[in-house]
Amino acid sequence: MFNVDSTNMSNNDLTTWGNDVELHGFEGQTDKGLFFDGVDDYISFKSTEDYSKGFTWSFYGRVYSGDRFFAKQLSDSTNYSCRFGLIKNQIIFNTSKKLANSTWSYSQDIGNNGNLVCKCNYNLGDITYIDITFDPQKNQFSAYQDGKLLDTTTTEHDYWHGVDGGKQILEDNRIDCYLGRFFGGVGEWTYVKLDIYSMRLYNRELNESEIKSNYEKTVTFHNLENEL
Repeated sequence: MFNVDSTNMSNNDLTTWGNDVELHGFEGQTDKGLFFDGVDDYISFKSTEDYSKGFTWSFYGRVYSGDRFFAKQLSDSTNYSCRFGLIKNQIIFNTSKKLANSTWSYSQDIGNNGNLVCKCNYNLGDITYIDITFDPQKNQFSAYQDGKLLDTTTTEHDYWHGVDGGKQILEDNRIDCYLGRFFGGVGEWTYVKLDIYSMRLYNRELNESEIKSNYEKTVTFHNLENEL
């Protein structure tokens, strides 16, 4: 439902970027990718798809000031949010639901373990390809790096399906999605320095074969090793 790749996006036609796209101080597009300075620029857009079949989030790029950099949330609030990111050696995801009871839960304290962290091999500033998938029938998240499965985990049913859970937030057309920033627990917007060569959001869970195929095609197409 959303496909960020500078090779199929026109500076003169924001409809090629997605639905209701707005650029906020952002001028970092080239034929290689999208480049966020981590100071004040970001992109907002709408997401109104049906996520009854789960989702897949795919990111190809690099993060310099690691944190959540793709968020769908109520403005100036952490209480209604769904956020994705990458820090050193960790893939991170959370909804505003405080209870996940997952092996990825950052905190095992009951009632406050909704932040999910999957360990990976990542140094800030490196290029990597990350996928997070979710199967709503099994309440199961899977994380991949460079086309290879890292780990899976299950969560409480309401973490996705419940009121203010991930499904409701991703389907809510009243709130925006943001690239390059998120509103965090410190009570302010945090801007993230990163390069995006490709980022996609699917309204279904891709299987392991599809993940691997997308990785190989995307990396081959961009051929960044010889250019950056």
